[in-house]
Amino acid sequence: MDAAILLAASPARRLVLDLWERARRDWPFLSTLLDAAFRREPTTADDRGLVAEALLDMVRWRRTVGTALSVGDEDGAALLEGTLRWTGRLAPEQPGALSSERIGRLRAFADSLHALPHGVERVALAGSLPDWIAALLVTELGAARAEAVARALNEPPPQTLRTNTVKADREGVLSPWVGLGIPARATTRSPWGIVLESRGDVFALPAYREGLAEPQDEASQLVCMLVAPPPGGLVVDACAGAGGKTLGVAAMLRNKGRVLALDVHEGRLRELRRRVSRAGLQNVEARTVAPEGPLEPPLAGRADRVLVDAPCTGLGALRRNPEARWRLQPVDLERLPEEQSAIATRALELVKPHGRLVYATCSFARAEGEAVVERLLSAHAGLERVRAREVLGRALSDGITDDEGWFMRTWPDLHGMDGFFAAVLRRRA
Repeated sequence: MDAAILLAASPARRLVLDLWERARRDWPFLSTLLDAAFRREPTTADDRGLVAEALLDMVRWRRTVGTALSVGDEDGAALLEGTLRWTGRLAPEQPGALSSERIGRLRAFADSLHALPHGVERVALAGSLPDWIAALLVTELGAARAEAVARALNEPPPQTLRTNTVKADREGVLSPWVGLGIPARATTRSPWGIVLESRGDVFALPAYREGLAEPQDEASQLVCMLVAPPPGGLVVDACAGAGGKTLGVAAMLRNKGRVLALDVHEGRLRELRRRVSRAGLQNVEARTVAPEGPLEPPLAGRADRVLVDAPCTGLGALRRNPEARWRLQPVDLERLPEEQSAIATRALELVKPHGRLVYATCSFARAEGEAVVERLLSAHAGLERVRAREVLGRALSDGITDDEGWFMRTWPDLHGMDGFFAAVLRRRA
């Protein structure tokens, strides 16, 4: 659909600008904001796609475009047109409200970025990031690589699905789409994943409605593979949320064994239960737990696998949730590792001798990944590391584990996935 409609007095334009005003107040989850708006206001499928993409891009490129045009958040109209031009969704000759001088300023700004020395300022402006996130990337990756990651975090994420192998196989889901001319392909590493190469409403797909496939990033699917549940085993997902990984692990067990999904938020578990029903899974139980105290005391020392997909900054998924970069503060990176360590320690009580705890976060910050694992190992003499490479296999893990194969790390610029960290720990006898 022609993005020029967003420059005219159209319902789509009014909705984008209204949503921008709502978003910039306190940076709520854009997915929630969009869902509520589309339920509230009648819109066509084309308009929904146009509005969502425009809003997400405005939030992604807020700093870069605002700096180039010297405008603040209150000038939503200028930011909208500037973003459409910055991302190339408007042809250069397309007339609009921005003056030719301002349009020229956008072009000149793109050139000036290349003239900046490699460092925090260049990463922050090229990737439209707060200085503290840019500084974190530079510290952990070096300036040149940090810029590549920052730019990748502003690319729209791929629409990736996981085949529900309880009901179908990947070829059975993929082949009809290919036959109908729907551009789709198998994922590179996950044996269950499918990437849709054109944007669309995943939730309108028959395969989704029939429970044959679920949206899930490929990196998240690889975390399920790291869990490697033993046949008929007991798996606890200690921070289940809405259950993406719960469903993946349950499908790996082929409806055998038991998967216990725990979360402190009952609302998330209600959504998980709906997804479990649609997927036709019969080996999943969801329970709400208190924020503190022992987790399921009757299961202490009995679980074959415990997955801790810990609450985190979500820095590795900024392309999926671009608003998080403006909501997060440096103090969050000080607070969350303490909480992550506490959650993992609490979950560790459920792991049986020779059982495993899989720790994962959707973050590129070492403070939320390697540092938490080292803290756990120091505090618990009965724990030892298991090489992620051994669990995934050398071919599958090539390029996504460290040189010694201990930890899994995925990157949007290198792998086209969300930025995940995962580690496997084993309890000794």
